[in-house]
Amino acid sequence: MLLLFVAIFCINIPSYGLMAWLPKFLVQQRGMPIDVSSMVVAAGGLGIWISSLGTGWLVGRYLQGREPWVIFFSSLLSALCIWLVFTSESALTASLFLFLGYIFLMASFVTVFTLPMKRLPTEVMGAAMGLINTGGTLGGFVAPIAMGYLITISHNYMTTFIFLALAMVVSGLVILPLAGKARQPALN
Repeated sequence: MLLLFVAIFCINIPSYGLMAWLPKFLVQQRGMPIDVSSMVVAAGGLGIWISSLGTGWLVGRYLQGREPWVIFFSSLLSALCIWLVFTSESALTASLFLFLGYIFLMASFVTVFTLPMKRLPTEVMGAAMGLINTGGTLGGFVAPIAMGYLITISHNYMTTFIFLALAMVVSGLVILPLAGKARQPALN
């Protein structure tokens, strides 16, 4: 449960961090008009929507038992896309990488939330989901504060994008000990 707590904590850092700071970054650092930056951010929302609808079905149908690997690879791909959002010079490429980044981020998020239902006894399911959700909420709380601090001390956004990408890398790495472990037998 601790690994899932840390994974969802790290996944929610870029999830909330990008929502909180990306429009400001695009306007201040990339010189985009606010209406264009809002379209870039909307592309990320589209990625979230598509991934939310498709990930459960895809993983449940074709990747059953490989959930930690889905989380690992999705997290790494999301980290790469987050970094590419930072390096993008145009609204179109930033939109594309944000769209893809959120597809992979949400694939990690959804898959983390399915693991307790597949691996834990029903008697502890409520407590497990509460613990995981607490990790996610804390990640969403920490993200904007940490990003504001990083921008303040570095005077640029590079450190924040490194922070966001590293959070996704950590979410992928922390889940690897669960690869190969099957559902735990119910305790009597």
